Amino acid sequence: MRSKLILTLFFIGATLFLSGCQSRVTNPNRVNLDESNTNLTQKNLEKISKIKLDDPHRFSFAIVSDSHTDYADFRDIIKDINKRPELPFLIHAGDFTYLGWPAEFSGTTYILKDLTIPFLTVIGNHECYSNGRQFYKKIFGDFNYSFAFNDYKFIFLDGNVWENGGKSPDFNWLENELSQRELYNLVFVIVHIPPFDISWSEEVANRYKQLMVENKVSLSIHGHLHSYWYGEKYDDGVKYLVVDNAADRNYCIVSVDSTAFDVENINVDR
Repeated sequence: MRSKLILTLFFIGATLFLSGCQSRVTNPNRVNLDESNTNLTQKNLEKISKIKLDDPHRFSFAIVSDSHTDYADFRDIIKDINKRPELPFLIHAGDFTYLGWPAEFSGTTYILKDLTIPFLTVIGNHECYSNGRQFYKKIFGDFNYSFAFNDYKFIFLDGNVWENGGKSPDFNWLENELSQRELYNLVFVIVHIPPFDISWSEEVANRYKQLMVENKVSLSIHGHLHSYWYGEKYDDGVKYLVVDNAADRNYCIVSVDSTAFDVENINVDR
């Protein structure tokens, strides 16, 4: 009940914000976006490309997920991340809107602008509601993309099936992105929905797991389940991480050291 109330109040506030700062919002599926709120993925990738580390093989990055149920707690998580200047960037593992409405997108980016580090996102299933995919594309960019950070590769995959007309994830694209695995010390794949969720058929899940194993993916990162889990799910050498929802005031930090990494689940005190 508290989360729903906060969500409702936030939506009203975000709508009023948009009305005053951009254009009058009369329809939740229509909004005018200024240039500062478009193509955010590419803009943040450009910022990340300019980061220089003292040791390129030792760094940490933060992951938050499912912030759509409590924006106040999400804001507190962002404040906590800002206290950690050693983090070069943040990854949001999806579900930062509840209904895919533009006011929710704008409210989320408004909070993320308080970050002192760049951020990247993957599309969640809640971003696929209403005209959410259209707004995600406009505000952030491609649903599937990747980048290299020194000798480490990060791959972001749209894994939504039910909310995407039953269409399977683009595994051909993913396989191509993984084809030069030997060039990288570690490879991280970020997909909102994990393969052990019921929204993935056995065929789809098996194909994903096969790609993870064959290409020796270091860590498969997810949200969606609103709980924390980390370990070797299928006894096949691949580690899986599920990041808790922001309403529980949790996020994760992955610390990289050459060809190894550690995962820490962080709880933000009230």
